[in-house]
Amino acid sequence: MNSLPQFILDECKKYAHQFPNQECCAVITKQNNNLKFKPCENIHPDKQGFFAINPEEFIYNDVAYVFHTHWNGPCRPSSFDKKSSDELCVPFLIYSLIDDRFFLYENISV
Repeated sequence: MNSLPQFILDECKKYAHQFPNQECCAVITKQNNNLKFKPCENIHPDKQGFFAINPEEFIYNDVAYVFHTHWNGPCRPSSFDKKSSDELCVPFLIYSLIDDRFFLYENISV
């Protein structure tokens, strides 16, 4: 996880543990050449299986990464995670509460 500073990973982890039974999400934005963690409401109707972020977060912020959790499984990205990341052209940082591990999905062909 060399591309993300430890304080961002710490904020992600702390936020994730507030939602032990559902997916939570956030954006990591760029502000004045600094990264900032910005929690987002998971607006998906099935919060246990999916996450969705209000599109306005992408309009009004310079989103560098999308963060979300896998509360009941490993941190490896699902095919839906990969497809969503690829379509947004934004890397996905995934944290597993089960494994206490991160995975950063970046499609280098984008």
